[in-house]
Amino acid sequence: MGMSALATYTLLFVIVIGMAFVIISTHTMVIKEKSGAIGELSDINVRKSGTIINATYVSYTPSNLTIYYKNNGIEKLHLDRIALFVNDTKLLDSGYNIKMIEETNLVNSQLWDPGESINVTIFKAFSQRNPHYITVSAENGAKKKILFGVRLGSAITYNYTINALSPEAWWLLSSNGDDYSGNGHDSNNVVGSPSFVSTIISNPPSDNCLLIDAAEGYNYPDSTAINTYANPGGDYWAVSLWFNASSIATNNGNIIYEQGGSVNSIAVYTFNDSGNYKVYCSAVESANEDFVQSRIKVGEVYHLGCIWDIAGSAISMYINGKLMDEDTSLAIGSDLNRHTGDTAIAEPDSNPDNHLGNSMTDSFQGQIADIVLWGVNKDDAVSGENFTTIYKTGANLTEFWEID
Repeated sequence: MGMSALATYTLLFVIVIGMAFVIISTHTMVIKEKSGAIGELSDINVRKSGTIINATYVSYTPSNLTIYYKNNGIEKLHLDRIALFVNDTKLLDSGYNIKMIEETNLVNSQLWDPGESINVTIFKAFSQRNPHYITVSAENGAKKKILFGVRLGSAITYNYTINALSPEAWWLLSSNGDDYSGNGHDSNNVVGSPSFVSTIISNPPSDNCLLIDAAEGYNYPDSTAINTYANPGGDYWAVSLWFNASSIATNNGNIIYEQGGSVNSIAVYTFNDSGNYKVYCSAVESANEDFVQSRIKVGEVYHLGCIWDIAGSAISMYINGKLMDEDTSLAIGSDLNRHTGDTAIAEPDSNPDNHLGNSMTDSFQGQIADIVLWGVNKDDAVSGENFTTIYKTGANLTEFWEID
């Protein structure tokens, strides 16, 4: 039975205290649904099929996770056709247990009837290092995915989502160009007079964000952790950021983020393509240009996630948690050659080339918030699923749970 024939319900399971992830004690922790939970995401197939699956109770000990699921739809589901997945890996029968807890039809003991609940117990210890996706699937082709954040005391916030992914640099851009990851990638050069306004992120890491309305921004010194200054070649980067363009001029590109110069570079920028407004992520090496793009609107807030998996011959762009474009045949080869241009936010440092091979000299105009960078170490790779989580927590679209 393939995933296309399944009804799916997903639980994002994270447990943190304060700003740090913790080891769970031997005490049972019981999680109840938070009143007024928002942002339930369901796909149209759910409504068509009449299948609605909700989680009503969660508890966790160091050896197992228990979830109560209720069939709130109109279709009968077969218990023997339910499958469980942890982080997209299907569990074997020995890895979990399913039993009815509100049997209302004694004749159909193996049917999960509307209004009935099941107790799903997964015999597994979950690490606190990363979020976990728990998926319960039934037959009939419908899909439903809901993310849950879990932490002691209150709902998970955007900050904890970013911290869990251990970025190399985290530029909040709330009052300066400093790096809040703890890795010391602070700005060494302020260009012009950047200003700050109320943040564009709904569930923000800070109250303010960067406003660019002139030739201004921040430069960052070369580092083997964030660019290819002292390396023979770099093969991986990922960037998460929020932006709202106030205007997109007709020029060679308006820099949001870049590193490198006219020969070798990666960049994120807006572009006016004959009246069609777009955002690009590019990689350029010796006049070879690779890029991904998406249409955007002026005056709208977007979350952008871009992965330059150059060793894997792929560049991917995610807008608001969805894959918008992917280039899987890179002209630049399997790594990006060394460059000497500093990393820059807004105002370009060494005028990198755009997707057409033309030099970009202009800064982005509008608001930029929370640029997060994962550096050259491929072990720090993030995924499209991570960008979805970042967007949903930042945009306040995650349904929350609390621990008693």
